[in-house]
Amino acid sequence: MSWSKQQVLAFLGERPRVGRLATVTAGGEPRVVPVWFRTRGDKVLVHTGSGMAKARNVEATGRHALAVDDDAWPYRGVSVRGPARLLDPEAAVGDLREFMTDMAVAYLGADAGVPMGASLSDPSWPHTIIELTIEQWISFDYSS
Repeated sequence: MSWSKQQVLAFLGERPRVGRLATVTAGGEPRVVPVWFRTRGDKVLVHTGSGMAKARNVEATGRHALAVDDDAWPYRGVSVRGPARLLDPEAAVGDLREFMTDMAVAYLGADAGVPMGASLSDPSWPHTIIELTIEQWISFDYSS
C-alpha cells in the first residue's frame, strides 16, 4: 500500500538519511548525487553551492527526483519527484551557518558536525537552497 503524503514527509523527517538527488543536465543526461536534506513543512531543502551542477540543472529544468531509503532489512523508502527551485539561503532558512551546523550535527554528531557546518556555510563562496516540492511518490515498506 502506498504511503500518504503525510507518511512520506514523516519518513523523510524521521532521522538523518542520505538522499539521492536526480536532476537533468542541459544536454538531457540524468545526474544523481548523494545529498543531506531537511524537511520544512511540506518541502525538502537541500543546500549546495550556487555554481554546482545540481543547482544549474534545477535552474534550467525546475524539476527533481529524490530517492531516500533505509539501507538495512526490513527496507523502507520513497522516491519523490516534482518541481524544484533555487532560493536565497537567508530567505529560505535564515542563518545559514546555524542551519548547516544543525544539519551536519544531525548527520555526523557534534564533534565532526560543528566544524563541518562552519565549513559548509563558508561565506566566501555563494550558496543556494534547493527547495523540492513533492508532487508524486512511490513508497515501499517491507517492515509490515
